[in-house]
Amino acid sequence: KIIVAECQTMLYATESRGPAHVEVMKAKNRVRAATLPATDNGLFFDVMSSIYPEYVPATNVLETSINNAGAVVHPAPMLLNSGLLERAAAGEDIRYYRDVITKFVCDNVMTKIDTEKSDIARALGIPVLDILGWYRECYDVDAKTLYETLQSNEYYIGFSAPKHVLGYHHVLDEVPNSLVPLASFGRAVGVPTPMIDSIVDLASSSLAFDFRIEGRTLDKLGLAGKTPAQMLEFVNAGPHF
Repeated sequence: KIIVAECQTMLYATESRGPAHVEVMKAKNRVRAATLPATDNGLFFDVMSSIYPEYVPATNVLETSINNAGAVVHPAPMLLNSGLLERAAAGEDIRYYRDVITKFVCDNVMTKIDTEKSDIARALGIPVLDILGWYRECYDVDAKTLYETLQSNEYYIGFSAPKHVLGYHHVLDEVPNSLVPLASFGRAVGVPTPMIDSIVDLASSSLAFDFRIEGRTLDKLGLAGKTPAQMLEFVNAGPHF
């Protein structure tokens, strides 16, 4: 039997330091994971717990996907502070979390994306893990605001900035695979997502690429037309592989 599972995020916070050289900044304290269907969670953790004890059970893959922190911390800063990436490309020492993520973008954009994401999780009836809770759980960093959290995370000090707005896949991965499905879920459950929509539109216009067509919509996920209860049934009990 093949068990299909996903974790909420990468266990290791890493950055390339050259050919065949990766620096591990931190192994996260806890990372939620789940199987599809969720009825296989027990079989998965029977094996995985002995290999990676940091993985802990999530209810289902909707919990791991909707609560993914990458949607909050990656696309918006890359697109809104792209001038800093140009300076990084020119050789200036620009750090991602120290420089590219500014207080204004944190307070006025990223936290609103997180609120919309949390509202979607709440409407779907899955556990809500907001961005501050995620940092407490994964990094043991506890602060009052997202900006304070990111700036006080000692494991983030060494992360350099990408040399281009497409670098690190913070845009090419997170927009179609995180923000587009979040917006799609929001429409399905009646949760407005104006900030998420704005970042998707900005990415599409800037890169001349329609992320709404190419991204993971409810149609592509097999969840279109389902109620929240039916979506939960789908990930909890089926499809069966």
